[in-house]
Amino acid sequence: MAVLSAISAGPAPATAQAAAGPSASLAASAMHRSARARLVRDRSAGRVLALSPGARAKGSLRVTRADALLVRARRAICPHAARLRLSVDGHVLAARLVSSHQWISYPVGVRLAPGLHTVEAAWSSGSRRGCRDGLLLDRISLRGPPAAGGTVLANTANPLAASPLYVSPDTPAQRQVRAWQASRPADAAQIAKIASRSQAVWFASEWNSDVRSDVANIVRAAADQGRLPVLVDYNLPNRDCGGYSSGGAASASEYRTWTRDFAAGIGGRPAVVVLEPDALAALDCLSASDRQTYVSLLGDAVTVLTGHPNVAVYLDAGNSGWQSAATMAARLSEVNVAAGRGFSLNVSNFRSTADELAYGDDIAARLGGKHFVVDTSRNGRGPAPGDQWCNPAGRALGAPPGSQTGDPLADGFLWVKAPGESDGACNGGPAAGMWWADYALGLAQRAAY
Repeated sequence: MAVLSAISAGPAPATAQAAAGPSASLAASAMHRSARARLVRDRSAGRVLALSPGARAKGSLRVTRADALLVRARRAICPHAARLRLSVDGHVLAARLVSSHQWISYPVGVRLAPGLHTVEAAWSSGSRRGCRDGLLLDRISLRGPPAAGGTVLANTANPLAASPLYVSPDTPAQRQVRAWQASRPADAAQIAKIASRSQAVWFASEWNSDVRSDVANIVRAAADQGRLPVLVDYNLPNRDCGGYSSGGAASASEYRTWTRDFAAGIGGRPAVVVLEPDALAALDCLSASDRQTYVSLLGDAVTVLTGHPNVAVYLDAGNSGWQSAATMAARLSEVNVAAGRGFSLNVSNFRSTADELAYGDDIAARLGGKHFVVDTSRNGRGPAPGDQWCNPAGRALGAPPGSQTGDPLADGFLWVKAPGESDGACNGGPAAGMWWADYALGLAQRAAY
């Protein structure tokens, strides 16, 4: 197993500098000390790096085949846990809570593409009080080559640009096109604007009794076509605080089981996961106890999903008309967004793309440059008067799904909300999630293409 040992950012003697060059293996004896990092001897691991608040460990890693990272670390003899922050090529990948006194190899949840990468580990605890050496770092290692034929999703590259997006062969829009082709060919051609493009597939316990199998079927079909599926995990307990989209898991324990089944369905195949639309933005509608449950469950879901290196996780962050960027950045941090790819915006809403890009950049700047995606499924004309959100009239399809956004932090435009599915029994629409052909037709007819 190839190993990169930690080195500090401080000056090094010439002999050590030579040893610290780009390599997949660097001996512990080549580690360097800085003001808050020092070499210590561990009974089981030998010489390791002890990190205190403010300490950093930095080195170069050359990857010859696409590979995943493991970080071997343990907590020192301290009264509290510490967080280990890992960055690759300047992009923060994970802030891992290290609470065990035993040596554990923690999966980072990404694969690195072949080439030279700069890896940095740092103390990321919220407190600077406590032990001098709160965290011991043994090594950063490569886990092994990906399964044959697997697609690599590395946090240093845009995962949405790795493969074309998956288009399901059987959606309500496609069925509508077939139903209207003979009798209403012009309208069928309009609906084809929706039917021909990628849409996310939503999963919830109300319609997925076997989520592991149902997720596996989608990601397998996408992999067979060499395409990337977009999945929406939408099953938190007390979802939508009893609103139009109420439902979800019956309990916290049921949701944890659901999360693990969802992840198992993906397995080693590539996928994009949009995690729990509206949940973080809508925390204010919950009691203090329920808020804490949501935070715990979302943090657990991020950990479980990012344990699969080919999964790019985007935690939902509402939209620019809901919470401030500062509020959303704080909430995202609380549920460990650092371990995922980033966050999603505008799901099922109508805010303009320009507004969402500006909002996303603001949040990203507060999170160390995390990336994001924007739902453009129905924002072609921006929000309706009064910011109506439930089946507002006069809206249009937005930019087609894809990775060309013009913003280096915006990984892609997605159609997370399936255009033509109702927001709920309002403004003449059917129940939430039901296909509404007339609304879909209007969206398509008013599109700029």
